Amino acid sequence: EVNCETDFVARSPEFRDLAHNVAIQIASSAPTYIKREDVPAEEVAAQTATFKEEILKQGKPENIAERAATGKMEAFYAEVCLMDQVYVKDPDGKLKMKDVVTQAVSKIGENIVIRRFSRYQLGETVAN
Repeated sequence: EVNCETDFVARSPEFRDLAHNVAIQIASSAPTYIKREDVPAEEVAAQTATFKEEILKQGKPENIAERAATGKMEAFYAEVCLMDQVYVKDPDGKLKMKDVVTQAVSKIGENIVIRRFSRYQLGETVAN
């Protein structure tokens, strides 16, 4: 669900192109969350602790383990958060989804927000 403020903008080719590109990104990169603020605090704490523990097991000092865990969290966010992912259509691999949305906002001249998404994948089953 990609939202804008007016119906006029929602019918524009630029907005529809952005919505299409967001759908392609979601389909190809399988994010779990829209932005890093959406990741539950418990998951962030658990992931950080796991990364830090891995580094400490390598015999690194506490302060280095802390910084390395922070760096690994950035990579984690780039994997699971849509807005932090590298845009799949960027041949250089430098443009992130948040940059794509920001460019669309400046081009269209209206605020645009990605509210939610659902991703379906063939062959997966959910155990109850």
